[in-house]
Amino acid sequence: MIARIIMIAYYLMAAFFVLITVKNLIQEKDSRDRVILYLVTLIPFMLRLLRIK
Repeated sequence: MIARIIMIAYYLMAAFFVLITVKNLIQEKDSRDRVILYLVTLIPFMLRLLRIK
């Protein structure tokens, strides 16, 4: 039971970070370096949400 609650919290936290990163990625207009940084940061969170390790 407690493991399921922790798993749900973990996926909610990953989804939150994905949303924040995508929001920043959309708003970024000046620096290509930052866009690449956002994309690199986004990859592990997206893989976790898709349950790919």
